[in-house]
Amino acid sequence: MLKHFFWILAAATLLTSFAQAYPRIGDKVQWKGSLQLKSGDSSPVHITKEVVSYDEATKKWRVKYVASVGDKITTEFIETADLYSPEKHKKMISGCLDQGGKLEDVATSIGKYQTCKLTTQTASGMTVDKWWGDIPFGVVSRNTRDSAEVETPDLNAIARDL
Repeated sequence: MLKHFFWILAAATLLTSFAQAYPRIGDKVQWKGSLQLKSGDSSPVHITKEVVSYDEATKKWRVKYVASVGDKITTEFIETADLYSPEKHKKMISGCLDQGGKLEDVATSIGKYQTCKLTTQTASGMTVDKWWGDIPFGVVSRNTRDSAEVETPDLNAIARDL
């Protein structure tokens, strides 16, 4: 059974003007971390989301999602009319406490981000912490656990590719 699961964004190029220009075609974010089982075994996790197109007629974005856990790779395409934006980040930060969240600054090797940490429970009883920041797709980091212990992921970097 899953004990800990967290994603850490991988290092890449960071452009200051980029934060105000998303969502747009070519936005790409990568999360890296590990999946640790109660047995003590661990598998690397690498997740990438990339905006590949926008359909003006339907007003929908097409997002490519690639996840690898150990040797298993899953690829899918998602269509959505609602992508994270700088405006959504502002609303998230201003309403963070009202949503039961906590404002936290998250420092990584390539920058510091003002985030809203929200904790939720899944239907299966897992606790999920997400740190929402001003980046494409919003999630700076994520930590999932099935016990009451609290752990903060060790954030190394954030990836944003054009």
